[in-house]
Amino acid sequence: MYNKMGRGTYYIGKGLGANAQLMSVAEAEGKTKMRDDLLALLKKRLESWFDGQGSTYFAQDSTLGTFVGVPEEFGSIKAMNDHHFHYGYWLMGAAHVALRDPDWASQQKWGGMVGKIIADIATDERGRADFPFLRNFDAYEGHSWASGDANFDAGNNQESSSEAVNAWAGLMLWGEATGDRKLRDLGAFLLTSEIASVNQYWVDLDRQVLAPEYGKPFASMVFGGKYAYNTWWTQEPRQIFGINLLPITPASTYLGAKPEYVKSLVDALPAAVKAYNSRGKSDGTPADIWQDVVASYAALGDPEAGFALWNRRGSVEGGETRSRTLYWLASLKEMGTPDFSVTADTPLYSVFKDKSGTRTYLAYNARSSPIKVTFSTGKSVDVPARSLVRIR
Repeated sequence: MYNKMGRGTYYIGKGLGANAQLMSVAEAEGKTKMRDDLLALLKKRLESWFDGQGSTYFAQDSTLGTFVGVPEEFGSIKAMNDHHFHYGYWLMGAAHVALRDPDWASQQKWGGMVGKIIADIATDERGRADFPFLRNFDAYEGHSWASGDANFDAGNNQESSSEAVNAWAGLMLWGEATGDRKLRDLGAFLLTSEIASVNQYWVDLDRQVLAPEYGKPFASMVFGGKYAYNTWWTQEPRQIFGINLLPITPASTYLGAKPEYVKSLVDALPAAVKAYNSRGKSDGTPADIWQDVVASYAALGDPEAGFALWNRRGSVEGGETRSRTLYWLASLKEMGTPDFSVTADTPLYSVFKDKSGTRTYLAYNARSSPIKVTFSTGKSVDVPARSLVRIR
């Protein structure tokens, strides 16, 4: 799952993310040895960059006021691009280690390096000499920007809003796992703000932003002065679509806010792919590129439809595994679609409702002592330390 497409902070980060999600699946399935093996692999990869002993490493650049990973990818050093996209995967991986080995995440061990990654993309301290306040996040706009130099007539931009969401979900999880409530709350603010902006500016759920003449169902890229329907590397429709979906993690349930919208996008995709293919051009990717990501998204609107779309022997996105996709699809088929009408008094929860109207409540306790979680429906559950509980 590592070095599939590159050896810099982005592609290695995607491997970390895939490792973390696969480890969680193994744990949920009671495969303790597999979980432990994956945990050891995750630690090894993180530490090999954090210890500064190899050819791939992180370093503080006091001139630029940044924490960079070497080698660079996608202009992450030269243009300071995409730090939150890259580092979000590292945060998610580190958070999953911290959930299972709090000592590893201590400041005396590897937590200090994770803290540098956090400070680089989202320190909430003003006036620091080493990092700027909320480097990647624009509090006025309510979402992140990706370009480091913003060298465009239309201003700065962000393409993969879903990778920004992944970063802030990782930050919130790290804060909760390490008992740092300040970081947890910062992550929660960034996460909820980014999601609200995605729903407004990228997918325009209430149809108040995208002009009728735009003619596209969503914006794959938002600039300060325009929105666009493309990617930086291809015009292939599934990738235009999928770059604002991946990585699929438990934090991705926000994508299912309106099941009918999910269905409309998925239903429109085959015609878009056919039109693209009719031009006789190819970007060299598999014919079923990112089919696992699209199926995972489709399942948020209709779990059975998502399952039907997925080819278990088909292509696998670089930050994915077949096992995670299967577990996601099977879970949604059993529980139903996300139910956002229900809230809880803990940050790590989800609620799903099946076609019969039966709700499934999930609550995770990242702390070292038991907690009681109460949902807005009045349902409550005792959750042991560092455990996931599911009730109906």
